[in-house]
Amino acid sequence: MLSLTGKVHHSRTHDPGVTLAVEIDRLDFRNALVIEESTSLRGSIVQMLKKRGWIAHGISVAGQAFPLLKCIPYHLIVIDGNASSIAAINFARTLHNSEEWSKTPLVIITDSPNESLASNLKEAGVHSAKRSAWRSDLTKILADLEPHGHSQRQAYAS
Repeated sequence: MLSLTGKVHHSRTHDPGVTLAVEIDRLDFRNALVIEESTSLRGSIVQMLKKRGWIAHGISVAGQAFPLLKCIPYHLIVIDGNASSIAAINFARTLHNSEEWSKTPLVIITDSPNESLASNLKEAGVHSAKRSAWRSDLTKILADLEPHGHSQRQAYAS
């Protein structure tokens, strides 16, 4: 169980979420958030990440992510680009332009990005995975993001 550390000053309000986020980050967990409208695909992505040693959970709407982002230091966010590619691009831009979330890797899952979408994704520093090949595309992306010892953690967790 994690304990909240730090002093609480009676003269100002203490935000336990900030302290909790710092404590979780110090434990060297790999946290992933999956934002996907389809319950079955969301569950499949979360399970794949868990098998690779990530702590992962999913939500169905991007707007639900911001309260979570304030409390949990995510190392990866996977978002559905098909429900509304404009919403996914706006979410990516918000992350990219924010000081606290700009370094969080983002993967957008889409059917087939058109040139305009691909250009916008690249500009925002976002990875893309094709919906039809999400498992292999995401595996390739994760190979670049995960520490080299990932397979030991995966075997230990199984």
